[in-house]
Amino acid sequence: MAVKEDYPLVVENLTKILNGQTIIDHLSFKLERGKVYGFLGPNGAGKTTTIRLIAGLISPTKGDIYVEGHHIQKEKLKALSHLGAIVENPELYNYLTGRENLLHFARMSRTPVPLSRIEELVKFVGLEDAIHQKVKTYSLGMKQRLGIAQALLHKPSLLILDEPSNGLDPAGIRHLRDYLKHISRKENISILVSSHLLQEVELMCDKVIIIQKGKYVEEIDVKSSGDARVQTKVRFTLKHDQLSSALTIIESFGQAQIDGEKTIVASIPYEQIPNIINELVNTGLLLYECTPLKKSLEDQYLSLTEQKEGVL
Repeated sequence: MAVKEDYPLVVENLTKILNGQTIIDHLSFKLERGKVYGFLGPNGAGKTTTIRLIAGLISPTKGDIYVEGHHIQKEKLKALSHLGAIVENPELYNYLTGRENLLHFARMSRTPVPLSRIEELVKFVGLEDAIHQKVKTYSLGMKQRLGIAQALLHKPSLLILDEPSNGLDPAGIRHLRDYLKHISRKENISILVSSHLLQEVELMCDKVIIIQKGKYVEEIDVKSSGDARVQTKVRFTLKHDQLSSALTIIESFGQAQIDGEKTIVASIPYEQIPNIINELVNTGLLLYECTPLKKSLEDQYLSLTEQKEGVL
């Protein structure tokens, strides 16, 4: 049986009430090791409040947060020793150089940070040419990269970023995405990224956690090609004169319609795809292509949040 120590982050029944208003409402989720998670929700859903709670910046009204099995309130120093975070904007000293910033934060670390670690991170985030310049000369993207290097100094197993792409141009957003994916693989770090850029989250993340009005809505496996529990749109390509016969077979598994001269589009349970293919082939029909039409993250997100809006 899995225990809390098996996960870099476990959130259990987290609740935060401010001025009589419930901001976070019995929220529970956990992160797998070495995965990049998107953290999504409409404006006011409670994403930043949740991140501030995880980072130990504010205290929950009820509930528990564990980082590598350490309770964030009862064992705060141990928990935070495994956590790196950038909440809103990187906290940097503009009058110091990038390297001086890293040296300063390294000296503040409770665990020793060798100079080799600083040099490794400078190269890792691609700031070799600018590390001796004052931070006030840095672009926003460079500051984000330096902030990530700072957050990684003590080799955390969990990195939390709140809207890290805010203000970045498309090139900066792409670079940030590449850095985060590389970080998770190279250092086996779990990353939780709060963002409102759904297309970017889909490209960057392995999984997505959605909250709304402070409540857990759903976890989506972004990399999954389909979910056996839900209806999936599938396009079948056959010979034109066999469409009518194929339609009769496919309709026995779900809704379907002819869509073009050689294709049928069906809405069927994902797990039934092999059975449909077998039925078509055994009947002597020539199936040229079967393509699941995966819903975009935006489609899934809007569907889930609009559905929950009616019951929350």
